[in-house]
Amino acid sequence: METAKAYNVLAASLTNDDRKRQMSDVADYSVSIGMTGVMDMSGTVPGVGFIDQTNGYDFLLEMVREASHKVRTRIFFPGLDEDAELTQLMGYLNNKWPDCGPDMAKIVGIGE
Repeated sequence: METAKAYNVLAASLTNDDRKRQMSDVADYSVSIGMTGVMDMSGTVPGVGFIDQTNGYDFLLEMVREASHKVRTRIFFPGLDEDAELTQLMGYLNNKWPDCGPDMAKIVGIGE
């Protein structure tokens, strides 16, 4: 699929600073129309728009730590990969998302 190839090339060239700037622009617009919270489905299937659960949210967590993220984001993790271990998932969640994350970026569903 040509769209997926183009997206993958574009996504590979983005830095965390680019992602922070884009998120800030989206958040500014959201707040300007009165939206203070969003649900992020994290690109539920691999392909165009899929977010790698391992490091795809690093920029967002940085923004939350810097207090520059303005919109409460609730993140839904898609179902576990058949090869994923529950202990691997728990280690990841406990290290990157303790207590399911901070108030401004919280995990609200895993594989539901």
